[in-house]
Amino acid sequence: MNLASEAESLDELYSVINETMQLMLFDLLADNELDRFLKDHGWKAMHLPHHVKNPEDIQFRVPWSLIAKGDGPRRGPQQRSR
Repeated sequence: MNLASEAESLDELYSVINETMQLMLFDLLADNELDRFLKDHGWKAMHLPHHVKNPEDIQFRVPWSLIAKGDGPRRGPQQRSR
């Protein structure tokens, strides 16, 4: 699964990335595809309840880091973890 996100500012981008990941994981959970997706990527869910009345009550915490690269001005590596 490939996702792309864009935003007007770097802070907004962090928020958009988190929201995008939440929505993707909700969809996978609702479609009973979350376990397979996680296994395919070498990940595993921790503390996920077996019976969920409202899947949107679950908050997924996925560590990620943003590394800027491209043909823009050279100001040194830009990296920020979330």
